[in-house]
Amino acid sequence: MSHEIERKFKVNVDIDYLIQATNTNSDLYDGQHGEIWITTEITQHYLKKTGDWAIRVRQIKEWLNGEEVYHYYQTMKKRIDDRTSIELEEKIDKKSFKFLAKDRTLTTPALIKNRHRITYGEERRFAWEVDEFLNPEFKGLALAEIELDKPDRFIRIPFWLGEEVTHLKEYRNARMARILDKKQKKKR
Repeated sequence: MSHEIERKFKVNVDIDYLIQATNTNSDLYDGQHGEIWITTEITQHYLKKTGDWAIRVRQIKEWLNGEEVYHYYQTMKKRIDDRTSIELEEKIDKKSFKFLAKDRTLTTPALIKNRHRITYGEERRFAWEVDEFLNPEFKGLALAEIELDKPDRFIRIPFWLGEEVTHLKEYRNARMARILDKKQKKKR
């Protein structure tokens, strides 16, 4: 079990611009250059009716040496306050993920996103995870979050970030997945 302390912001520039600027060592961080460390594609479903805990199953696709590699996880997450959560995560097998992903009575539709991990700083110890949402319902939405070691950690907010949405429930992935679920039910 781990405590996760994070802050989340809207991205106010085009993702393609951000990736290009990062890869060309443009000044994105007050004189510090950033670099894309890894880009992954994430497909996640949330279990329905889970009480205080948000329970998700996730497939992560990454590219290593030109080949697709998949990882599967089940995660339980409970909010303590706006910035802090308790998180329990374990690896699962492909079969378990596929079973839950197919069963609409158990889980929400897939929330799909590309995650671009951008590191910066002298030791590359800070990282922004920029999620570019691919579902048509969230077209154009990109959110960036940073995990912190303590709630009062000072961070510089890069110019490419806009409004802080850490405290807004509508920008939590579990809530977004429930929106997808409601929209699918209306179509039936």
